[in-house]
Amino acid sequence: MKFAGHFFLSRPDRTGIPALANLGSHLLAIREYVCPSAGISELECAFDRPDERSVWLEKDAQMLSAINLLTHRQPIIQRFIKNVEAALDGCAAFPFDLNFALRVANAVNARNGAK
Repeated sequence: MKFAGHFFLSRPDRTGIPALANLGSHLLAIREYVCPSAGISELECAFDRPDERSVWLEKDAQMLSAINLLTHRQPIIQRFIKNVEAALDGCAAFPFDLNFALRVANAVNARNGAK
């Protein structure tokens, strides 16, 4: 199984951080949260393009499932909110600790090295 995603913002870059590192880190965090063992088939990130935030899973070049993150009622978003709220209420461990951040940072560095 492979993970893919697009993160495009219609506004210009104000940080000076390359789009793949800046916006791509969000896509890689989603991958780490949802399907950390999936390979990566495509990550496209850019500023000054029509807004798009989408992720999908593919197998044998066929799309299995897709999520448009600009809509608010997607199951992945609802599960994320539930996990964060449970952690804030003290009912569960916070799902995004420093180990999670390190895995995402390593994935960003690996992608930046691949380009």
